[in-house]
Amino acid sequence: MSVFEIPRYKENPIYLFFESYILNTLGFVSSDRYKQIQEMNIQKVFDSSHSDWPLVVEEVLDLSDTIHIAIKHLWLKNREYYYESEEGYLAFAQDFTDNYMKAESEIDIWTKESLAFAITYINSNGEFDV
Repeated sequence: MSVFEIPRYKENPIYLFFESYILNTLGFVSSDRYKQIQEMNIQKVFDSSHSDWPLVVEEVLDLSDTIHIAIKHLWLKNREYYYESEEGYLAFAQDFTDNYMKAESEIDIWTKESLAFAITYINSNGEFDV
């Protein structure tokens, strides 16, 4: 069975690529997986002028310049829960996607203070650069 036959991705194929984008932002996509996604030529599927798949995802979803901060911040705040889950990183990417795609989502909506706090929180952890 193709991954695109799974109802989650059949209805919203971009979810698969957004989840990979999230995992890539966190450093959880191997170079082989990155190359595999790149070879899918999603720029043709989504009619994008970009050739690099993460840029295609950014364009198709109209992601902001601060989405990587939201991803890293929420991962650091919640990773203990996901470390204990069977699905781990993938569960985080799916939950992030589901919550981000909600009409009333406030993910990646920042005040000046909340953005500064998130950046400080990420930088103090030492795991990621912002």
